[in-house]
Amino acid sequence: MGAMNVVLMVLGILAVVASLLMLAWIPISRRLKGIAGEMERELAASGERVIVAPEQAVYRGATSGYGQVKGNGIVALTDQRVVFRKVIGEPVEIHVDQIAGVRTEKWFLRAYGSGRPVVVLTTRSGVEVGFTFDDAEAWTARLRALEGVAH
Repeated sequence: MGAMNVVLMVLGILAVVASLLMLAWIPISRRLKGIAGEMERELAASGERVIVAPEQAVYRGATSGYGQVKGNGIVALTDQRVVFRKVIGEPVEIHVDQIAGVRTEKWFLRAYGSGRPVVVLTTRSGVEVGFTFDDAEAWTARLRALEGVAH
């Protein structure tokens, strides 16, 4: 087998893998848009003041109580709660009055944050919950600005 055949075979494999990834990502992308729309309607009906409108984020797990299964989803922050809806899995809601502290870490629950800082919320009961956001600094600042949250 010549070098050109090997290059063509590798390019063919890459094309197949890229096609499969696109086929998998399309329904996930549609689901994320649907979740965002549902969450916007839910928050509008709740009467809560929205601080951060629904946006994409990744749930990185919790030390207990909120589920260990990580996943992509949509997050929003209101004056009452952090609301996270996964593409697949149970929702995560943390009431603002239960947040005792906020910090960022490179590692959380023995996993690297994929090059982005993990924003870790510590609850009054000692449970830690991790998220990665597109703008970790802004989220950290917003959460710390909430009354009663330790720095």
